[in-house]
Amino acid sequence: MDVWDREGVDASAVSQVETHTGVGTVLVDDRGENEIVVVPGANYHLGCEQVADAADRIDECDVLLVQLEVDDDAVRAAVETAAECGVDVVLNPAPARELPMDVLRNVDYLTPNESEVRVLAGLSPDEDVDVGADLPELGVRTVVTTRGGDGAIVRDADGQTHVPMPTVDVVDTTGAGDAFNAAFAVALDDGASTVEATRFGCRAGAVTTTEFDVVPALPPLDDIETVGD
Repeated sequence: MDVWDREGVDASAVSQVETHTGVGTVLVDDRGENEIVVVPGANYHLGCEQVADAADRIDECDVLLVQLEVDDDAVRAAVETAAECGVDVVLNPAPARELPMDVLRNVDYLTPNESEVRVLAGLSPDEDVDVGADLPELGVRTVVTTRGGDGAIVRDADGQTHVPMPTVDVVDTTGAGDAFNAAFAVALDDGASTVEATRFGCRAGAVTTTEFDVVPALPPLDDIETVGD
């Protein structure tokens, strides 16, 4: 809780369960690329009941950001609640796994990286990814595929747009996806277009790669706005 308090995160609705906290072990190579082993622990005790308890808070939001470090039932309940409340849903499909259609049909913005595209499209890990063709018709209005140092590709009803990543000195890519998604959702909440929100997310992700670890590397607003300037 000390980290949350320091970062100003309201954790008053967090439930207590008799099991260990979710743990992620990160391996970083000499290029700054990472692999993560996740042991969910308490994360998988989040269920429909807790989501229902938070329905009023979801209703107060304009954007709900969801990821997959919790059980499918909790994800389904969250996106259904948001849809009923008229709240836009951003789903970061990480850690990658196949998703039921009844979850995806309530997602407004899907933000996979290239390996997650392979899982969603049923491709093998070594197959090349064509973000314009490999994703099946998932019923998601907008797909934003993050591509590391190559930025991101926005695909929606207007076509396909490439958003570049600012050039930085990369030391550790851990947390870059988290930073991208958080900044993307914040920008959407501020009224940005999808491309503008993607650009802001790329800038946040870029700054995060310049520091080691995850939480200490997550950037303040001023660093996001000035990266690459």
